[in-house]
Amino acid sequence: MKTVFWLNGSLEFLDDREHITEIVDVFWFIDHYISYCREHGIPVNERLFL
Repeated sequence: MKTVFWLNGSLEFLDDREHITEIVDVFWFIDHYISYCREHGIPVNERLFL
């Protein structure tokens, strides 16, 4: 079984007092992916980008 999630906009993570602790958006995911690839010597798959 595969599940696909489609998100528009950013995700905001809140603490117990409802203060924003982190905001994750498409640019965060791109940076996270590229940083991981560079740190582990994995080539970046350019076909993932339009």
